[in-house]
Amino acid sequence: MKALVVADTLEPGATVNAVADRYGVQPNQLSAWRRLAKQGKLVLPSVATDEPIFAPLVVCDPAPGPSSCERLSIGAQY
Repeated sequence: MKALVVADTLEPGATVNAVADRYGVQPNQLSAWRRLAKQGKLVLPSVATDEPIFAPLVVCDPAPGPSSCERLSIGAQY
């Protein structure tokens, strides 16, 4: 039940106070459950949906390394 209540707070427009009131729990208790979820100590239920779900894509510069010319010449015997 805890995870379900916490999941409801993650819905767009939801507030901790409103969700706590709906389920009859104290807002500070619900906030504690949210902290546990953020720490990975409370597993949230997966969201069942027929719609595609998008995840953010983070693009980073690659780590500096040898140029492509240097990579081709390594170990090459001419």
